[in-house]
Amino acid sequence: MTKTTQVLPQEEMQTVVQQLKMVGSTVDPSPIVALKIGFENVEVILISGTAVQELTIVPEKLVTEEPCLAGFQLKLAIDQIPAKDIERLQEYEDIVDITVITQHQTVKYNTSWSPLSDPFAENGNQFCTLTTGQLEIATKIRRFYDWSEILVAAESPENRQEMGMTLSDKTPHSVDECLSRLRNTVETMQTSQAELVSTAYLVVRHTPSTFSAWTPVIFRPDQVGENGHYFNGIEAVPYPKLLSMQVQVETTGFFWQGMAWLSHQITLHGVDEVTRQAYRD
Repeated sequence: MTKTTQVLPQEEMQTVVQQLKMVGSTVDPSPIVALKIGFENVEVILISGTAVQELTIVPEKLVTEEPCLAGFQLKLAIDQIPAKDIERLQEYEDIVDITVITQHQTVKYNTSWSPLSDPFAENGNQFCTLTTGQLEIATKIRRFYDWSEILVAAESPENRQEMGMTLSDKTPHSVDECLSRLRNTVETMQTSQAELVSTAYLVVRHTPSTFSAWTPVIFRPDQVGENGHYFNGIEAVPYPKLLSMQVQVETTGFFWQGMAWLSHQITLHGVDEVTRQAYRD
């Protein structure tokens, strides 16, 4: 695993926790007998229920096969936990599942990782804070991503393969053909120079009624109209203008599937860059 620094100052952690509690559910810790925490490297530690001071969970909406969390917050009393377990919880931010054990039931929650994280290292959205007597662990739920970080993560073989398989499943093209097109799109965008940051941003909306289930559009908060500020026609927008817009994939847990369709939309119809450059707001 690659070690990164993911320790937050207490004030910043509290901001993260407040955001989580606004969208999540607070779990009553009193019935909890124990928590079993699993890590990416298959290590597991068991924490006594008496150590659990707070637990907030944010369920992943589209995952129905088994319980999954889009985010969580966990506050622990360190005097109730062995020192080696406290050290492990701080050493790497790589929790992959949390099992809540009470006298009446046991529920295992898988945890969603940042889509830009190395899946074999640490969750880029998970952070911890150690204060007097307490260890707090929480995940940020991000809504927006910059192209600079997306294009780096898109070079990961795992992410690119997921995108290629996503497109191949719903288009006439083979996986290899889709991978080649994706590679060309990523390389072209990497060599383009972004314009100044735009107020508009790219939204990849999950719409199961369509053949792809994903609809990429541009959202313009400064324009009002019947289309609800949304603009189609991404394939005609110049790359520098696209690169100035942040990206939002509306459904967490399926980021690279959404990015596959955004890339597909960007190159739809093979619009050349000369035509793209003719586009103006």
